[in-house]
Amino acid sequence: MGSLENNVTRLQARIYELEHPDPSMVGDSPVFLAHPYRNFGGNPSTYDEPERAIIVLDKFLEYGSNFGFFLCPSDFRSSTLLPYRMGHHERPSSSLLATVYFLGLFFSENLAWKSLLQTYLAQALEYVSNGLSGTHPQKVLHTIQSEVLLSNYFFSAGKLLEGRYHIATALSLCIGSNLNKIHSPEILSLVGSGNALFPQAGSSIEIGERITAWWVTLALDQCWAAAIEVNSYNDAIIAESETPWPLPLEEYKELSHQLSRCSNLLMVSRLNFLVPRDHNSVPPIGRCAPLELFSKASLLWKQADLIKRVAAAGLDRSSDFEATEKQIIELLIHLANDRNQASSHTQNLTLLLAQCIAHAALIYLNSPIFNASGPVAQEKLSSSCLAILEAVESIDSQLRYPNPILFMLWALATRTILNLLQIVSNMDYWQCNGLSLGPSLLVEWYFIESTVLPPHPMLGKEIHKVRATIEDLFPDILRQKDV
Repeated sequence: MGSLENNVTRLQARIYELEHPDPSMVGDSPVFLAHPYRNFGGNPSTYDEPERAIIVLDKFLEYGSNFGFFLCPSDFRSSTLLPYRMGHHERPSSSLLATVYFLGLFFSENLAWKSLLQTYLAQALEYVSNGLSGTHPQKVLHTIQSEVLLSNYFFSAGKLLEGRYHIATALSLCIGSNLNKIHSPEILSLVGSGNALFPQAGSSIEIGERITAWWVTLALDQCWAAAIEVNSYNDAIIAESETPWPLPLEEYKELSHQLSRCSNLLMVSRLNFLVPRDHNSVPPIGRCAPLELFSKASLLWKQADLIKRVAAAGLDRSSDFEATEKQIIELLIHLANDRNQASSHTQNLTLLLAQCIAHAALIYLNSPIFNASGPVAQEKLSSSCLAILEAVESIDSQLRYPNPILFMLWALATRTILNLLQIVSNMDYWQCNGLSLGPSLLVEWYFIESTVLPPHPMLGKEIHKVRATIEDLFPDILRQKDV
């Protein structure tokens, strides 16, 4: 025990000596010890090797939009690589940088970096928990962005409780900072002056980021609440939103001289798909932005979840059912048209996810009346399931980190198929009724999907469950495929 105390005393003396060198010793300078979890590669602002910082940042930007990154990528990259300390007001906030660095490591293929993930996750969580402290001018918006990114990380890891916590926190920050109250006539005043929560917006891009922040956060909150069938934020507050529908960020650059006339479509008409925008607005827009359609699909999925719950309780909501089903079908028509005209892979992926979410809403609507409606509801269910599975199959197998809601959509489709097969296991029934999802197709799909989807914690149980059910119901088909 005495030897241990002597060692501690000696080390403490040596630390003091290093941090307080003798001024008479020319050339000596203080040596400060750093917290091992506080920096990446030794330097919290730029790393030891700037090249490595660029690699990690670009790896994050490669997949960041799939995890809810809503800031302008080019502006964010430029400000991140400025040669200033972490926390400097010209760079993103410390909470956002810590989160981005963590996810850049998470997305990377470098095994040595991946071994440090838990360390940098702990660092990111610590920074984000203090994200609203300090004087960084973008601390509110950047904390919202950090919470959204972390929520999708936890969802992708199968940690639904943590994911819900972070997306709910992000939505609370949005509402608390009035991002749901950006009136079109007030956009110009936001550019001209700041407030206690946001600094003066220096450009229309910054206004676009704030509008996009609201819709990304709300859409993710709604679709995850529907996916895991939990209550979302206060529906009345959400319904009172007055923030215009989002445009692609690059389009806000063209609106700098006409911001006050940007778009005056308010939340009260948010589900009006036949006239998705005010055609008298400037500039004219031929079709909805992908994020707008994704948001509408998410809102409808949550609406379908509420209708399903009411129907399960034995209450009559037939009028709501018919109106919501009509809106979903109208949305699917818009999505089909827009997917054919998507100008980028990212846009196409967002539209594909919106399409899957809309079909998930149809599944929810028809599930409560499944047993009562017979072939009609079964056909709707099988068609929507097939649409989701075909969409998943169409995704590039090289996309290693898709939006994690995709896995929940996949799981929903498989569970619904299992219910269908367990109730209607007679192969002749499928053929006689012309249902679009027969046993042979299911087996074919199983072998394709289990290899297309990237490894994911939530998928293992579902894949094994599908195979076990196929083995039980259609062993001959499965044996032929295995051969």
